[in-house]
Amino acid sequence: MRSTKQLHLDHYWWRLQVDQKRGFTGTWNRFVTLKKAAELRLPPPRNDETTRVHILTSARDWRCCAWMLVSFFHASGKAWAVTFHDDGTCDRTTQGEIMAVAPFAQFLSRSEADARMEKRLEAFPRTLALRRQAPLMLRLLDASMLSDEPNQLVLSSDLMFFLTPRELLWWEQDRSPASLFLRDFENCYSLSPTEIAGQLGFEPVRRLNSGIAALRNGFVSLPLIEEALSKIPRLSTEGRWNIEQTLFAILAAAKPSDLLPPSYVVSPDEGKPPWAVMRHYVGQVHDQYYSEGLEKMASILLSQFSRGRPRRPYRPIWLPVG
Repeated sequence: MRSTKQLHLDHYWWRLQVDQKRGFTGTWNRFVTLKKAAELRLPPPRNDETTRVHILTSARDWRCCAWMLVSFFHASGKAWAVTFHDDGTCDRTTQGEIMAVAPFAQFLSRSEADARMEKRLEAFPRTLALRRQAPLMLRLLDASMLSDEPNQLVLSSDLMFFLTPRELLWWEQDRSPASLFLRDFENCYSLSPTEIAGQLGFEPVRRLNSGIAALRNGFVSLPLIEEALSKIPRLSTEGRWNIEQTLFAILAAAKPSDLLPPSYVVSPDEGKPPWAVMRHYVGQVHDQYYSEGLEKMASILLSQFSRGRPRRPYRPIWLPVG
């Protein structure tokens, strides 16, 4: 058995390797720039918003959530209604830090959400059990079931927006029935689409990534989720990290749904293309969130949304809406 000293040395060696891989710029942004999220202040939305932004957050990643959100406000030129969903790790201090960035936002604690959802899911025992075990299920279930607005825009914390997300603004305005999702570079599901189709009789939408989920009213079908978990028990036992994305893809196959264009980037490549509207820094490219995303956007966002300088939402002039 390794000694405590050896374990500490192993940790420091691993940390050094991670920092070397990230590079000086990425490491600086990870440990210095990221903390400047506490300096941000978002403007409040109008009272007539019909779309609400939902973010699952934690004590560990709330700063990423704040940077993502301010980049979205900046790129869209619009202030949005926002709900933060606590994954169960946010104490009062964390909640206070989050609400200082977005004083107008709703903050839904895990205990409050659990109390409300336990009653809603009584008739769906498999869905209820999975929600208790997998925090990511809050992105799928709570955003749709605990909000009154007709449109729900569910965003992951590890996104960065660079240019105007025209497709999302059109989606909000045109009221077409389709929900929208990111286009992944491969199928990242608990099981293969073919295996799922063999049990359900239809394939999930291929290459769906739930980092952005723009949901129309009625998208979530609890009977379909319960059926999928009943017919395919392995869904909830294998690849638990992407069960929520798998269920999104199954639901999307049963309702009008489209995938966003490639300018909404989900890619294992080293750098984003210059025409990228946004990038999802997931998996093997997570470190590029710091070396690329924060590096390109932090100074711009701080100049527009620093707490001491409240301003109107900024609309980029290089890619206008319309």
